[in-house]
Amino acid sequence: MSTRMIASRCFLGLGLAGFAGLGILSIGCGGEDTGASPSAETSRSDNVSSSSPAVSMVETNNNGETSPAQGVAARIPINATPDSITALYFDAVGSEDVALAEQLLTPSARQAFSSLKIQPSMPAPANSTYRVGSVRFATNRKEIAYVETFWSTPIEGAKVEYTAEICLKADDNGQWRISGMMMADPDAPPIFFDFEDYAALAAIHSQVGTDSNGGGESTVREADAGGNPIR
Repeated sequence: MSTRMIASRCFLGLGLAGFAGLGILSIGCGGEDTGASPSAETSRSDNVSSSSPAVSMVETNNNGETSPAQGVAARIPINATPDSITALYFDAVGSEDVALAEQLLTPSARQAFSSLKIQPSMPAPANSTYRVGSVRFATNRKEIAYVETFWSTPIEGAKVEYTAEICLKADDNGQWRISGMMMADPDAPPIFFDFEDYAALAAIHSQVGTDSNGGGESTVREADAGGNPIR
C-alpha cells in the first residue's frame, strides 16, 4: 500500500472524526488500533520544547469571569515559533486536549472544523511515531510557514515512513496558527488538505465510511510542481 493512500485514508478517518467520539477514531487506516495516540519521538528539533508551556494569567470578560477560550489561549506562548506550535498541536491532539488543539488552528480553519463537527487529529494510525523537523517559509515576509513532520507506522511487519508538512499562517499579531497539511509521497504528487476550505473539507467528510478503497483522494487538491498548494 502506498504511503499516499495510507496518509490520505488516515487523514480521512482520523482528522475528520466526529465530535461524538471521545477518543481519536480510526477508519480504514490500516494496522491495528491499540487505543494509544501516536507518540512523539525524542529526536525533535533542538529548538522545540517537549514540555508543556506554563499557564499564564488569564484575562476576564466583562462579567469578571474567565471564558474557556481565553483560558486555553493563555496556554499558548505568544512568541512561539512555527515548529513549536506544530509540536504543541500534536501533543494536544495526542493527549485528546481538543480545546487546545482547536485554538492552534487559524480562525477560518477552526470555523470550518466546527461547522462540520469534526475535530483535529493525527494524520496516522494510533501506533505511529513522529518527530518535528525543519521550517521553511513560503513568502519573503514570512507570513506562511511549512513545518516538516516525519511519521513512521508499523504495518504488516514492516515500517512505512512518510512526511507531512504542516502549513501555518501568522496572524496580525505575528502568532502562528495551523491552516492545513501537505502529505508527501515520493511516488506521487503531494496532497494538500486546506483546513480553511469548508467546501473541500465537506467533500472529504462525505467520503468517510462510504468508500473503503480510498476513493476519497479524488476530492483533495494536489500541490503544483513547485510544491506550493493550489489556492
